[in-house]
Amino acid sequence: MVDQNAYPRQEAQTRVINMDDDDASALHHVLQFLYTGDYDTNVIEPTQHPTDRIRDVRGHTEIYLLAEKYAIWSLRHLAGKRAKESAEQISVAAS
Repeated sequence: MVDQNAYPRQEAQTRVINMDDDDASALHHVLQFLYTGDYDTNVIEPTQHPTDRIRDVRGHTEIYLLAEKYAIWSLRHLAGKRAKESAEQISVAAS
């Protein structure tokens, strides 16, 4: 049981976490990761268009930031790795 005196936040009192400020799509992927140990990377139709690749980097970065916020370290590592890989694909395509 959580010692509510150690965590004087509202969440500890109400047992409700307000996630209104979080990106809904990224939050979906965070929950997917918590249930399955992975998250779907094919949310949009994969193409070679640079705009789609930039969107991929941004999506992975949003997931990374939520993982950081909620201290889900394994997801943070995975999302960071995927963001880096997506960014490298943009770099290669630009060459």
